[in-house]
Amino acid sequence: MKFVARAPAVVEAVQWQGRLADLIAEPWVAAAIADGHIRTERNMTGSTVYVLTIDGMTRALRGEWIVQGADGRFAVLSSEEMAAAYRWPTAETEASA
Repeated sequence: MKFVARAPAVVEAVQWQGRLADLIAEPWVAAAIADGHIRTERNMTGSTVYVLTIDGMTRALRGEWIVQGADGRFAVLSSEEMAAAYRWPTAETEASA
């Protein structure tokens, strides 16, 4: 899903809800898993996702957003951080992406 930064930059983002199928439905996430930027683990209590950020491997907690910036870097953001930094795309921003 595309989001637009308050500064004009379009990023990819998906909210981690605990279901791996929801993540890999996003082609950019599937590619990031294949190249090692996102790692998944399944255990008896569910699934865990780790994202390679500039700070190293970061665990994404349920409800947090996994974001790939226009520069290709990854981040894990809380819903509050996501709302403060990004907005939903409009037809205008979709056309320029």
